[in-house]
Amino acid sequence: MVEVIMIVCLAVILFIMMRKFPSTAEVEENEPKKIKKDTPVVEAKVIKPITEAKPKYTSDVEKLLNEARKLIDDDKRQAAEDKLIEAVQIDLKCATAYTLLGDIYLKRRKNNEAEEAYKAAIKNDPEEAAAHFGLGLILEDAGRLNDAVKEVIAATRIDGTNDIWYHREGELYMNLRMYSKAAMAYNRAANLRPDYTRYKELALQADKKQVSHKIQSRQQ
Repeated sequence: MVEVIMIVCLAVILFIMMRKFPSTAEVEENEPKKIKKDTPVVEAKVIKPITEAKPKYTSDVEKLLNEARKLIDDDKRQAAEDKLIEAVQIDLKCATAYTLLGDIYLKRRKNNEAEEAYKAAIKNDPEEAAAHFGLGLILEDAGRLNDAVKEVIAATRIDGTNDIWYHREGELYMNLRMYSKAAMAYNRAANLRPDYTRYKELALQADKKQVSHKIQSRQQ
């Protein structure tokens, strides 16, 4: 009888110990998994909030600029000039207003006023491409071809999407007898407007001039 009681006691003690201390497999299963050294860690991407670009000018100035552009399209230059002067009075650093004023003066053949307007635009915003191009036209008209081509190049470097500007660059280089550069400018114009075959023709003419110029230089 005593032996039976001892066996029952031992069984109870063993059962309690098994409940209190889990098995090795259970411990491993419940342990947090460690990242292996060779396992690449994927960093969470931080999504930055999208910030809208601030308008270049105030709403009042933008309104005046838009009204002036419409008036220019309608060939109402005096009314457009009044709007642009009003814009400048509100914002003395409005490069776009100075550029548009320069365009108006250029069409009126008021080259001095146009030059001053374009220079004011560039002073306030060196990235005002249209002002560089307009100034280039003024300088070309004054016979300052080297200075003119620099301004036109500045315009095309800021904004390389205008075929007319590259065409003007090509014309200036032709007048300077820099035929290879002229051909490059004409080809850039042609790439922007492939439907206009005249640009390709001008590029070929410039290439021929370059070859002829080299032959003449060797014979001298």
